[in-house]
Amino acid sequence: MAGPLAVLLWVASIVTVHAGSVSLHRAAAGTDGKMSVYVWNSRRILYQAKNDPLLWRTLTQYGINRLLLSLDRRQIDGLAQAGNKTDLQRFIARAGTRGIRVALLLGEPLWILPEYRPDLLGIISRLEDLPFSGLHLDLEPDQLDRKKVRRQDLVDNLVRTLQAVTAVSPWPVGVSLHPRYLDPGQSISLGNRLTDLGIAEVTLMIYVADPARVSRRALPILKQYPALPIAVAQSVEPVLPAGESYAGKGRHCFRRQMRQLRSTLALAANFTTLVIQSWQDFIELAP
Repeated sequence: MAGPLAVLLWVASIVTVHAGSVSLHRAAAGTDGKMSVYVWNSRRILYQAKNDPLLWRTLTQYGINRLLLSLDRRQIDGLAQAGNKTDLQRFIARAGTRGIRVALLLGEPLWILPEYRPDLLGIISRLEDLPFSGLHLDLEPDQLDRKKVRRQDLVDNLVRTLQAVTAVSPWPVGVSLHPRYLDPGQSISLGNRLTDLGIAEVTLMIYVADPARVSRRALPILKQYPALPIAVAQSVEPVLPAGESYAGKGRHCFRRQMRQLRSTLALAANFTTLVIQSWQDFIELAP
């Protein structure tokens, strides 16, 4: 892995080499102070959108301009009813009028395996007429039994699943990954394969409550794969240890630390945004 001095020299060179270019314009997306957020229990936010006029103001106040909105199986089945689908379409439209994009969030590790892949493709087919801004997959390869499936086989199957998804998805496709899958020097070459697939964004789940340590982990990956758009997720989950989450530090501290982290990561042209894990925990933070 590149040392701290090498990383600093690299990020400084990006500003010089790409000034005025499309790459620098892409980096500006990471400097606008906006964040994305995982919304796992979407029933709550969908209910708030219909009954709490302050929801949209709250999202805007905290600089959130993209919701990764999870739908569970019951919600997906319920969209067969016209009223439910209309409600979701209105939610997406109302978010759009406030500059907030809504991407579909789907998560199930079994979809990596070939025997379960058709289930994921079937869900995409059922929802393809909804105006989501993107499709984000949280497939968590490490949740599968490593005694039964080697890591390289997991990676190969993950790539095949993403190939199948990008072939049918009407939306740009993103994926969340543990940074170990993209660390420079590892032998699985996943980053290049994701670039070749045209994956719209990879979100690195670096759950460390220290901006300097996060930067040291993320910047070499950003350098290694300059053509791959990369976001970084940070946790506010109370179930994680204090060193991995901002749950006990309060919202003001979290936002200050995110400004510090963004100022470093945004020097890389392929850094896109920070992602909060998750909305339900974020709104429960102390001020």
